[in-house]
Formats: sequence, C-alpha cells, structure tokens
Amino acid sequence: MLKLARTVAVPSLVVQVYSPRVVRMDRILMPVAGHDDISPLLHAVTTLARTCGSHVEVYQQLAEGQSTSNQLLRNKVRMLEHLAHAGISHSEVNEPVEKFYEGFVVRTVRYARNNAVDCIAIMAQASGEHKKIADGEKQQLLTNELGVPVLCAI
Repeated sequence: MLKLARTVAVPSLVVQVYSPRVVRMDRILMPVAGHDDISPLLHAVTTLARTCGSHVEVYQQLAEGQSTSNQLLRNKVRMLEHLAHAGISHSEVNEPVEKFYEGFVVRTVRYARNNAVDCIAIMAQASGEHKKIADGEKQQLLTNELGVPVLCAI
C-alpha cells in the first residue's frame, strides 16, 4: 500500500475496508516529520483542514530527558507557523514517551484512539538514516487497526 501511495503524483487518502464509512475530519493528527522539504505535507493538510474545517494537531513524541533534533525542531516550528499563517485551527501536542519499546506507531495509534482523531497525515517517503525502519512504521500506520484514514503527501 505504501508503494502505491508513493507512486501517485498527488496527496492520497488511504483507507481500510474497516475504516469508518463517514469521516467528519474534525481532527487531523500531523506527526512532526524529519524531511528536508515538508511543503507537500503542509499544503495537503492545509487544503484538507480548510475544506473540512478541521483542527490540526502537530504531534511529537518526546522521551523524558532527551531533546529533539534540529531538523525536527525546525519542521515543528514551520508546521505551527504555516498553520497559523493559513488561519487553520491547530495545537501542539508533545506526548511523553513512557515505554520506549512500544514504538512510534503503537503510541500514535493509541493517541488517535484516545483523542478521537479522524485522520493522520504523513509524508509517504521515509527520511533519515533508518529508512527501512521508517518504511515499516509507515506501512503499519497505513494499516492501523482503528482504520483511521491516513493522508499521504509526496
């Protein structure tokens, strides 16, 4: 599924057979991405949020006592500034990592479940040094057990 999302020239919304048939898109969860260029993600999320009147949560998982990378910090600030400039309702979510072994996807899906998230927005391409791990996590996110639709930007 991830491979297909990467071949499409426009942002795509990936749903599962068990995804809700009617989605209001009230809340979009946008994890902070480590990519050099997050413009496609910002434009896709802004378009969807403006169309649906959504609130966007800029989401980052932070382990206690650890700081974020400069790239992630730059992108988080850029996301928040972009949404503010576009007039999109948004908030910053810094989720503490209590069980490091759980992994990004488990924590993200749990947050989505506990906070009635209607959509998760990601970059389809992996970034950074650990691309194989990131690819696996993106695939798991696309097929999340809640059936939360995932907006994939290229």
